[in-house]
Amino acid sequence: MRLFDTLVATRIGLNLPESAILADLGTGPHDQIRRLVAATRATEIDDIAISGCVTAGSVIVACALVGSAQTDGDLLSAIIAGYEAMVGFATAIDGAHILYRGIWPTLAAAPIGAAMVGAYLRGLDEGSSSSAMVFAVGQTQPILPDGAPRWLTLGNAAVQGFAAAEAGSNVLNPDGLVDGWSRNYGISIDAGQLCSGSTAHVFNVDVKSFPTARQALSAIEAFRRLYAQQAIATGEPISIALPAAYRKMVGSTARPMMRIPSMLSAAYQMALAAFAPEHLYDVSRSRLPWTADIAHFLENVTVLEDEALQEHFPARWGGRVTFGGRSAEILDPAGSTAQPFGWRELEAKARRLAAANNVDDGWISDLLEMAREDAGAKALLAMVR
Repeated sequence: MRLFDTLVATRIGLNLPESAILADLGTGPHDQIRRLVAATRATEIDDIAISGCVTAGSVIVACALVGSAQTDGDLLSAIIAGYEAMVGFATAIDGAHILYRGIWPTLAAAPIGAAMVGAYLRGLDEGSSSSAMVFAVGQTQPILPDGAPRWLTLGNAAVQGFAAAEAGSNVLNPDGLVDGWSRNYGISIDAGQLCSGSTAHVFNVDVKSFPTARQALSAIEAFRRLYAQQAIATGEPISIALPAAYRKMVGSTARPMMRIPSMLSAAYQMALAAFAPEHLYDVSRSRLPWTADIAHFLENVTVLEDEALQEHFPARWGGRVTFGGRSAEILDPAGSTAQPFGWRELEAKARRLAAANNVDDGWISDLLEMAREDAGAKALLAMVR
């Protein structure tokens, strides 16, 4: 299911303008990885492990697909190994907290996950695999430079990690590289959270119903639950309660003028859910609806920090919404590990996304069947590129 959901994001993402400009840069394995990672991450519908605040699927699946197509290696095992390394590293550096210091956990962990995928597919021994990942840490720039495109930067980071595995036993493993990296960025590493050899991480990720910041999802779902019971009156005050950790990140009540801000704002997405619900599933957000109803809605929103919700963080990313004398709180939205999607929900999500993004959904049934039957990497790769 993880593979299917990520490939749906990849297929949708390849239609974005951000992805189109990468199409002519080359067709080699590194070019393919860069493009597929960028396309998937740009959608904001890829999965996320909230333990480390890391969107591993966008990196691991692309690397495993391209690498398995090259080596005829075991695709699913490579994905499991990659998730274990990438989510483990992001959790070890406390990604759920350091994000709000300006450090992007996914960018920090991408080379490590990509290196593990490459090492696994090349059959590297433990020492060479460790060397590749240590070298990958040294290649990591966990802070996104001002003005740099997030999607392309992440694609480049994945390529760096994959290349470290390609170098294999020739990769140098200088003493102190990881310690120097952690000191340089003020990051503590909890060694107990690193690659443990278990397969838990690949199953311990959240799936989002529509393109949005995961931090906003619980509050949006709480609003939708209330709104389904009773429409909101014009001018009615709305209160949104969020953990202090991410209130600032998703608490804007201003009119968003660009795609990503529209996916961050919990209030704006609630307004879409009420007055233009089809646009919730529009990945490109080429048109950001702005009507009198939406404007009035945002004018009446108050976003508050909530101590009780903060106490649940980072294990649970919750939200509470109150209006019309009624309140709804959600700690585990649909698609989270506590409320997981099955095949039916994932297929329905895929079809909603295809419809909202002007993509013919004829490929969804084929992709679903291929994912269920563990089709080979070459066949799956042909479905998305």
